[in-house]
Amino acid sequence: MSWMCQKLEVSRSGFYAWAKRAPSEHRRRDEALLRKIAGHFEESNGVYGSPRIHALLRRRGERVGRKRVVRLMRTLHLRARANRIYRPRGSAPVCRLNLANEARCREVTGPDQVWRGDVTYLFFHSLKTEAIHGRSFADAVQLDAAVRRYIERYNRTRIHSSLAYMSPIDYERTNA
Repeated sequence: MSWMCQKLEVSRSGFYAWAKRAPSEHRRRDEALLRKIAGHFEESNGVYGSPRIHALLRRRGERVGRKRVVRLMRTLHLRARANRIYRPRGSAPVCRLNLANEARCREVTGPDQVWRGDVTYLFFHSLKTEAIHGRSFADAVQLDAAVRRYIERYNRTRIHSSLAYMSPIDYERTNA
């Protein structure tokens, strides 16, 4: 120990005082922020990067700078899933839904009750990156469930930088 203290040019008593000292307020605050950042990152399924995590923290009353969020995310090795453009390679199996057997058909009496689309035409980049890439689906039912979960999350909780870091539903409520 004496040799190390001598090389670092610190006294032994100073080293032991430092070793026994409680963590600083800054360090304790970083540890609390690390837990919150990890929670928000997990809630977003690894999709949110530092700008969105920072916006969530600020919205929940945390006074924190974006650079600090970046530093803490690096400490935890948290990195948002990168948006890659999907380019099919070779021939992929085609998912076909049997609309004739669909039991969910009902009379439509107004807007936003039933939405239809062909899932093979998904060039909606965020959906593919956040809900489809890196996952495999046994059948169209699993794919349908994943798309429905994503759309529900997208409209209710996913925050958008173009909407002042609000979800579409929150943005509609505040700007109606």
